[in-house]
Amino acid sequence: MSTKIPYIHDAEQDIKKPTVGCTDLPKHFGGIDGNMSWATLCTFIPQALRKYMIKYIGQKLYDELCELITGEAKMTEAQQCAAQLLKDALAWYTMLIASPILNIRISDMGLMQNQSKEGAAQATNQWRYKDYLWHICQCADDHLDQLLELLQSSKDPVLAKWQQSEAAQCQASCFFNVTDDLDQYFNLGKSRRAYLQLIKHVRRADDQLERILCPTLFSNICNPMDGDKAEIKILRKLAKDYTAAKGMCIGVPKMAIVFDGDGFKVVSSSDNMDFRQNLNNQFTANAVAEMRQECCDRAEELYTDIQTYLIKHVECWPEWADESGYADEHCEDDNDMVIGSACGAVYVC
Repeated sequence: MSTKIPYIHDAEQDIKKPTVGCTDLPKHFGGIDGNMSWATLCTFIPQALRKYMIKYIGQKLYDELCELITGEAKMTEAQQCAAQLLKDALAWYTMLIASPILNIRISDMGLMQNQSKEGAAQATNQWRYKDYLWHICQCADDHLDQLLELLQSSKDPVLAKWQQSEAAQCQASCFFNVTDDLDQYFNLGKSRRAYLQLIKHVRRADDQLERILCPTLFSNICNPMDGDKAEIKILRKLAKDYTAAKGMCIGVPKMAIVFDGDGFKVVSSSDNMDFRQNLNNQFTANAVAEMRQECCDRAEELYTDIQTYLIKHVECWPEWADESGYADEHCEDDNDMVIGSACGAVYVC
């Protein structure tokens, strides 16, 4: 694990006892005292990196960006933007880890709370502290989302490598790569944590869609090209809508419920305080069930639309006709058709 820190430190300002004000970190998180010991804060930066960021951006890209930031080579405009977002996100995540610890020390007498010697400062109250942590978490996630969105669309030779990395694959599905993509379908509040919980269920919907389309056609619609015909673009839109609805249908009952201790719990942080209770509220249970049913119904509608569209434009995807076992056979009395696939048969009038 790399120990590189992307913040530039001017050692000439205070060689004996460097402070946070000697670095450029306050430019990325303004709510920090410049007189704070840099050595103290440095212990939390690698921890925040490992816990919140490295699995998404990848170790290799992080090291390359650190070298560009601290080196003498001139960065491109895209690289400068990526470096800015990296330092922004890491600064906010560092405060998320450091804040609960800095006011407390462990000594021979146990846990001790620090107090200002001058008496001019005092510890914040619980509600303000909880609200502060919630805000920190939201802002840090937002900075990370912006960085990931830049990496996903960038054509810069350094940044574009991320698109094929293992880090990129762990947080994406066929059609959805960043939080904003899925937020257009469901009100996730731009929460990256909600996105990451849902995307694993969307990937299950991808697997089902692949069985509907056949592997070759599924691969084609997952990798759009500039010369794609109108038919493939329409099919891609139907498939994207299907995986979103089906993923939510699969995931809704699981996202807010955990198995903990003596049974199932509903978990919520909407009131800015940790909240966990037994699942005994009928209104909540009904709301979850109704939302799931709506998504499942929508997924079924889109499934039918996809099958109908495949038959109507069968000449556009011969690979599907071959791999799915499609047969253009007309009944004697009418023009009904039957198509077969790995997951069953569909009768179309």
